[in-house]
Amino acid sequence: MIRLPLEIVDAIIDKIDNEKTFSAAILCSRSIFNSHVGRLYQLNDEKCATNGNLESLANGYSTHACDWASLNGQLSTLKRAKEAGIVICDLQRLRWAVEGGHMAVLLYLLEQKDDAIDINSRFLDGLALLECAVLAGELEIVKQLVASGASIESNPNKENAFHLSVRDRHCDISDFFLLKGMDPSLRGPNDITTLNIAAGLGDVDMVKTLLAAGVPVFFFYVILFFEIYTPLFDAAEGGHVQIMRILLVLLAHGASISATRLWGLTALHIAARNGYTEAVRILLDHGSDISAVAHRQHTALEHAVTGRHFDMLELLIGRGASESAGDVAHALRISVSLTFVQAAEFLIKNGANVNEMRYGCGVLHLAAEAGNLVMIELLLRHGANISARVPYGKTPLLYAIDANQPAAVEALLAAGADIEEPHRDDYGCRPLGFAACRGHDEIVRILLDHGADMEARNSVDATAVVSLATEGHVSTMQLLLERGADASSRTSLGYNALEAATCDDDLEMVRLLLQDNIHRPQPKLQLHEAFYWACNGGRVAMVELFIEQGCNAATDGLPSGLLAMHGAMFSGNAELIDFLLEQDEADIDCRTALGRTPLFEAAEGGKLPMVEYLLLRNADPAAKDVYQAAPIFAAMRSGHLEAVELLVEACPESLLWVDGFGRTPVQWAELTGPEQLVAFTNDLLRRHELSYALEICVNSPFALPPTWDPENHWCAVCTRKVDHRISNMNCTVCLDGDFIICNDCVGEGMVCLDAAHRYSMWTNKGTDCLFCARSLGARYRYTSSK
Repeated sequence: MIRLPLEIVDAIIDKIDNEKTFSAAILCSRSIFNSHVGRLYQLNDEKCATNGNLESLANGYSTHACDWASLNGQLSTLKRAKEAGIVICDLQRLRWAVEGGHMAVLLYLLEQKDDAIDINSRFLDGLALLECAVLAGELEIVKQLVASGASIESNPNKENAFHLSVRDRHCDISDFFLLKGMDPSLRGPNDITTLNIAAGLGDVDMVKTLLAAGVPVFFFYVILFFEIYTPLFDAAEGGHVQIMRILLVLLAHGASISATRLWGLTALHIAARNGYTEAVRILLDHGSDISAVAHRQHTALEHAVTGRHFDMLELLIGRGASESAGDVAHALRISVSLTFVQAAEFLIKNGANVNEMRYGCGVLHLAAEAGNLVMIELLLRHGANISARVPYGKTPLLYAIDANQPAAVEALLAAGADIEEPHRDDYGCRPLGFAACRGHDEIVRILLDHGADMEARNSVDATAVVSLATEGHVSTMQLLLERGADASSRTSLGYNALEAATCDDDLEMVRLLLQDNIHRPQPKLQLHEAFYWACNGGRVAMVELFIEQGCNAATDGLPSGLLAMHGAMFSGNAELIDFLLEQDEADIDCRTALGRTPLFEAAEGGKLPMVEYLLLRNADPAAKDVYQAAPIFAAMRSGHLEAVELLVEACPESLLWVDGFGRTPVQWAELTGPEQLVAFTNDLLRRHELSYALEICVNSPFALPPTWDPENHWCAVCTRKVDHRISNMNCTVCLDGDFIICNDCVGEGMVCLDAAHRYSMWTNKGTDCLFCARSLGARYRYTSSK
């Protein structure tokens, strides 16, 4: 082997600029290493400065030698780096030395520190060097840092070094801070003090030390702007073995035993909730109020039950908590809600009333609502009233039904609950209807199996089937129909399930009821009424279902004579009108009992798009009703200018037609009165070269119509809106009882469809509208037909 001269080796090594290669080269000989190690540190420093330590490691380079030395306490490495001319001290290396407990390294780094490095600076995690030393529990390093100028800063958003020493139980460091004159009452985030921290940790020695140092026992801190904590609260809530000693220390220094947090919570409430019986005994022995009320009227007794602490419950009852009947009753409610059987039985034996109503219901209602069979059995065994009603009318059975608790329903029925007991509100709904309207099929089966009457009626005379029709629960309706419910039954208001479902626009419910109609046909009148309301709502798919069931678009509708085509017009659905006209015998000029066509009704109501569309489909503008009035009369009497114009364009001579009153539309314009209407009519006469009819003035006894009111009624003769308070007449036979005739028409000798009918007065002394009172109770008006 040939040995190169040392001078040549040195020259070769000096040419190497790769740290790893250089390191391998100089390790071949101690003498070479010693002579070239400075160059190695320089290469290491250059690479780390260029790439950053983490990036250096990721790229396969070494970490900085000084970083490694600081982390591992290698003082010699730092010294060699210093000799190589490398700056060795920075804040991060100081932290590594502090956290590693490397005192010698720390001292050496502090010697090399320049004025640019502030040892009170904070790292990205918010900690300063002194706080790092405290968390590491390094007392000697803490002392050294303090001697080097480290200080404890008061930060309202962060715990300082003193707080951390107490929280981490580094008593020697805490004692050092106090010895150095640290203010023991210095506050941290949310105004917390070291005494709060020590009390919460159960650190008796520290509590004593802090109290001796003068920390006020009444200091409190706040969480979330409203949760107030004192050291006494922290001690009561801590749950430590030595909690009693802390309480005794605090009480000996004058802590207020009745101090409250948010919502009135005292230390007694907190200790009772957490089950600290010894703490509760001490608090009671020192005068804590056992009946003190906190949030939601909870006393210590309720808190004990909430925490499910039976031994605490026994303690409080034994110390007099049961003397307040209200406290015991409230505690019973909580025990029922939590299925805390042992507590419930104990409370009942100590005076809790199982039938007391609180917060709108009793404990049996709560158990039924939760489906809590254990509590239902316990409460019934102790005398709970199975028929007890809450103020708004529900029994425990209805509570169980409402909450969809089949097992609870079974248990209550087995215990004797009345299966037909109605709800005092909710229209007197029976349990079966109550369950059906909520779609609780299993409960419906249970009620039917126990003999519930499917035809029982509520306070508005509706059976379960009728009530269910507008709730959308098709499977429930199927169940009732399969069990034999009568879908054709009507309420006293005149509607049945099919009509209700139709007006609720529930296609699937209507489909089901129509299928049932195949097996058990409904009266034709009911089927036809529902068919009309389907048309009135513009429901094409639903109308198709009715026609498939045999309804006739030409002849079927309401008893008042309104037919399918009229209903389609009121809906404003042109597509439905086209569909109806495609049916056999359908007539766009079909008539009501008063002889009025869809075009007449559209003109009367000012439904301009429908007037235009019906004329486009060749509706007859000359078709007259039984009082000889064509559509133009209806439009003119109601002042619908656009409709009048369309009808005149279709038939100009209609302006001169005469109705049963002996008047023309022009004369009606003058009688109706608004100058705008008169001017508009005169303009139409000129445009259509009918000017010879201008300025015709008629002396008539007709009164001017009142101001239009959408709540007014329609006179069946003159089709004008009539005020409630004007004395008028009503025929209770014609138009299914909806025939009203105003005073003006009565004065002109007009009568209903049969002059032999007797009329009733419509108003009562000119103040109350008797027709309103009658008609509102006559039927649901799901859709206005005007």
